[in-house]
Amino acid sequence: MIAGELGAAEPGRDGARWCAMIAVDLLGRYAAGRPLSPGYVGQLGWTLGAFGRVLGHVVKPADFTAENVNGYLVAEFERGLAPATRKNRRRMLLTLWAWLADEGEAPAPPRRRIAPAPRFDPVPHAWTPDEVRRLLAAAAGLPGSLASIPARAYWRAFVLVSWDSGLRGCDVRRLRVGDLCGCQVIRQVKAAGKPVLIRLRAETLASVRATFPPDRELLFPLGRSIHSWRRRAARLVARAQLAGGIGRLRSSTGTAAEIAAPGRGHEHLGNTREVFERHYLDRRLLSPDRPMPEEL
Repeated sequence: MIAGELGAAEPGRDGARWCAMIAVDLLGRYAAGRPLSPGYVGQLGWTLGAFGRVLGHVVKPADFTAENVNGYLVAEFERGLAPATRKNRRRMLLTLWAWLADEGEAPAPPRRRIAPAPRFDPVPHAWTPDEVRRLLAAAAGLPGSLASIPARAYWRAFVLVSWDSGLRGCDVRRLRVGDLCGCQVIRQVKAAGKPVLIRLRAETLASVRATFPPDRELLFPLGRSIHSWRRRAARLVARAQLAGGIGRLRSSTGTAAEIAAPGRGHEHLGNTREVFERHYLDRRLLSPDRPMPEEL
């Protein structure tokens, strides 16, 4: 089971080395009997593989020391890994370390000797509506298919649903065919477990219907794997000559909603105002509202 789940992760160009560094036995023993999702098991595998690359060998229980874990976190910081990813990998390593300590295979992790992963809130960046239209134009010229759906139809529908709904990319990918209803409303449970009602424009619904057949459970199936899906999304963004990744759609639609209805953009994304302003609102696209001193 573990080998299959890790194989589905599809590491990139450094795949052979990545696979060689995974402590498959250790990961398999930890996952056995636990109700873990394949995605979480895959993330544990990525973390062990990255830790092993820094160590230079497959991770063993004896490698869980403050010096090694801190050294790994510093190495990831220096190579520019995203703060949120560093924080998650730190947490996963500490989880595995605590389990090994309970098994008597490693000393208990020290409480205060593992440096926290430094975080900072990056300035949110959004695409303008014209830039999102460039994304749609780029999708229209895509060859091939994704999950037996023509790529041009798949990505056009994905972009329009993301724009209308304001959902996170992961929640758009969770949408099921049964979530659609005739009144152009989708009922979806977001990652935080909050149910929301979303209205889609008629053009967006038409773009979704254009992706059938084949009949399926998910509106936007991944195809081979989430990593393959992300690579294809990155190629679409590059084809449109845009900066950032496909996840920028969420801040883009939230900022556009804020421009259309000042003070209400957070309602479109389903966030609190504080979270919206900190993580999604691109103030560069708003009209300046700060007073200016007299011109010199």
